Amino acid sequence: MSVWTRKIEAKWQAKWYAARINEAERDSRPKFMIIFAYPGLTGYLHVGHMRGYTYVDGIARYKRMCGYNVLFPVGTHATGNGAISLAKRIEARDPRTIDYLLANGCPEDMIPKLTEPMEVVNFFNQVYQDQYWRRFGFLADWRRFTSTTNPDYGRFIQWQFRKLNDAGLLIQKPYFAPACVECGPVAIDASETDLSKGGNAETTEYTLLKFRCGDFYLVAATLRPETVYGQTNSWINPEVEYVKVRRGDEVWVISRPSYDKMVYQKDGLEIIGTIMGSDLIGMEAIAPVIDRP
Repeated sequence: MSVWTRKIEAKWQAKWYAARINEAERDSRPKFMIIFAYPGLTGYLHVGHMRGYTYVDGIARYKRMCGYNVLFPVGTHATGNGAISLAKRIEARDPRTIDYLLANGCPEDMIPKLTEPMEVVNFFNQVYQDQYWRRFGFLADWRRFTSTTNPDYGRFIQWQFRKLNDAGLLIQKPYFAPACVECGPVAIDASETDLSKGGNAETTEYTLLKFRCGDFYLVAATLRPETVYGQTNSWINPEVEYVKVRRGDEVWVISRPSYDKMVYQKDGLEIIGTIMGSDLIGMEAIAPVIDRP
């Protein structure tokens, strides 16, 4: 862009903002609200983002010229794992991440501060507003900028859920979601936007079969529960230490990796002891359904 066109651009942007034509106040004109999807705070924006946002700004301008009182707020999607993941990469001094920040104009003295997720949120909230949306001349109502981590936005979402619940449109049931054992549930998709790997993880459903063995159950997981009718034996690794787990009034014997997975899926699991696989060999177990050894 040449110098003279930049001057023209800056001149008219200044006039628009001075006239406050981007700010929506209550009046008698018909109302029109428009908004674009909040970008996640995973880094700098690119031309694809700005292209989509420009459509929204163009529609808002057109509606203003048609006599509508236009409300055009903007915000950022700061919740989820985006800011946390970026902060962790910066804390680890990941070379690609550091080079990426510097190449996009991040001040070098700012980088050490971005090891905290909320610093990432605050930094990119300002970058998106000043370096992208205002710089492009978007006529958004900047007084109404919000972020999903803001307390008032949290209250807004709670209000939405109460309204949906009052209308009988909400149900509660168990579901599976990608999760980190340290951070809890995380938001990722198949494009692996938020994580360097793991976005293509899928749920594999196993059926637990409980083999009665004295005063406890040997619990096995299978993808083929219908084969229980033809089973002849159970395999035990004599060198593995299994865990005894209490669930309700039952005691299960399972492997430690099995417990580590199940504890996130079933309530009331408690390790009460261990037993070596060698101590299980030779014991008689009663198979479920067919009720025979």
